[in-house]
Amino acid sequence: MKVRVPVSIPPVVPIRIHGPRGTKDIDALIDTGATYCVFSRVDMLHVGYDLTAATYVPIATAGGVIRAPQLIVTAVDVLGFRRLRVSALVKDLEGSGVKALIGWSFLDRFRLTVDARRNSLTLSDRE
Repeated sequence: MKVRVPVSIPPVVPIRIHGPRGTKDIDALIDTGATYCVFSRVDMLHVGYDLTAATYVPIATAGGVIRAPQLIVTAVDVLGFRRLRVSALVKDLEGSGVKALIGWSFLDRFRLTVDARRNSLTLSDRE
């Protein structure tokens, strides 16, 4: 399967996160510099995750190293592609203009092409 969509640059796409108590549709930035997907605390609570049971891991940010909850999200859908058991960090991205990031913990099983000149993004199964 291969999907090509028009995007803004930087690329923001609609996604769906799945949890123990439902799903939530949000917009997320495709961030090839992010090791993990990042979702907000409010969104993770909304779909039923218990953050008190999460493991806290150190992460490097522009402001220094912080600790954030890490959990395994049941499934994440991006442009019609579903990945099960996605490792994600829980961190609010206030001031960034986005609610979530899609990082390598989702992207590493797919082929991703961003054509900035044409403002398009292509996501496909690895061939």
